[in-house]
Amino acid sequence: MATDPVKKLKRSEAIPFLNAGTVDAPVWVRAGRSTICSIEFGAQTSDVDFIMYDSTQTELDAYKPTIPLEQAIYEGDPCYDFLAEKVDALDVADAVIGFLFCFPGTPKKAWRVDEAQCVLTAEDFAGSPAAITYTINLNGERQTGTYTIADGVPTFTPAGATPAGA
Repeated sequence: MATDPVKKLKRSEAIPFLNAGTVDAPVWVRAGRSTICSIEFGAQTSDVDFIMYDSTQTELDAYKPTIPLEQAIYEGDPCYDFLAEKVDALDVADAVIGFLFCFPGTPKKAWRVDEAQCVLTAEDFAGSPAAITYTINLNGERQTGTYTIADGVPTFTPAGATPAGA
């Protein structure tokens, strides 16, 4: 009997991390108790009316990806504690964070956006469901690469670089 080369991936394998540390000393906290996690690619388009066509054409100008998340309120969860501190401050200057999204599958592909280009916008703090709703705005350039996770801590390797320990 032939084995099926198709593998169903689990949603638990799509892992968003927020940097609760700094660029030089990252402290990655997993946004694992989120009930919402989707990448909205945010296609930016424009319509043009070229005289050589009878109808309007749509051109793709850029992407403006955002990732809406809803973090359940669990005191002691490193992600919740980090977000609660951010929400408590409501400081615009404190809204920039680092972000790492680990895609499921093989190879282990990832996007990383550093602090200068990633903005967290708090949407609301709700009692039912008990959660903080927020959006990660992936501004600027995303680094693509791969990741490994050891003891719950991700290590990101930019595309074209040699992985640590290799």
